[in-house]
Amino acid sequence: MGARERSSGFRAAYPSLISGLNLDAINWTVFAILFFIAVPFGLYLIQLLILTQAISPSAAISYFVLTFRAPNFASMFLSNYIHSVSDSTHIYQNTLSSLLLFLMIYIFYVIVLPYVRFRIPEFRYRFNPRAFVLTLIVIFFLVPFSISGISIYFGKILGKTAAWGYSGLLYAFLGFFFYSIVQLLVNLIMQRASGTIPPHTKSGTRSPHPGAGQEVH
Repeated sequence: MGARERSSGFRAAYPSLISGLNLDAINWTVFAILFFIAVPFGLYLIQLLILTQAISPSAAISYFVLTFRAPNFASMFLSNYIHSVSDSTHIYQNTLSSLLLFLMIYIFYVIVLPYVRFRIPEFRYRFNPRAFVLTLIVIFFLVPFSISGISIYFGKILGKTAAWGYSGLLYAFLGFFFYSIVQLLVNLIMQRASGTIPPHTKSGTRSPHPGAGQEVH
């Protein structure tokens, strides 16, 4: 089967692959709007409000800059969503990096996973939408406090007085992306080793093996 035939077959089978993997439990249009429009716009908006002093300098320092000597709940959270107002390159690089990373996560789930299932029909993988959403909530709302705690601890050791920036959350999303890839590869390796995915025979057919059809969650 040539590349054109495989592509045509994949497009035809795509709806059933999405449903079979349970990927349709997530509204990916909402995901795309949130990650490709709302998050980058929000980062620039906060930057603009501070730069134009719509958020006063005193409020910015109190709530958006993590000062190691006097941290507070707001600064430990919000400091992870701003950049240096005097460095436009920093926010541009972080926003571009976040867009590329979100795009890779999007492609992995809505294209790569269905294509793997298309090429290996015996592969058992079921997307867990609750775990996916909870992971995003943890990264956006809980990880900032962990990042701030680490910054305070090591910042004092290194003699620094304050910190801010979106890079820590980018690393969290990068870790989530790598974890997703590793999880896919581990599942493939384990299912091949157990015989759930039968090996190709010389004739091109697959040999049956006890345990085929087991579901992996």
